[in-house]
Amino acid sequence: MKWPSISAVILAYNEAENLRTLLPAIRQRLSSVTDSYEIIVVDSPNSSDTTAEVCQSHGVKYILQESKGYG
Repeated sequence: MKWPSISAVILAYNEAENLRTLLPAIRQRLSSVTDSYEIIVVDSPNSSDTTAEVCQSHGVKYILQESKGYG
């Protein structure tokens, strides 16, 4: 398995609306630099919007954080 040369990790909490604009912009920027990249969105367990669906529709990796973070 070949690893991507760039990983963009985005932390999200009820960010579905912003991700609709952000994900295409990040994809465009990364693809101008390399063909080997990945976009990962890490969602808060308290998030109550459609972040997962937005990630799926944009073909990015979605991870639901398993525990609440502090800070």
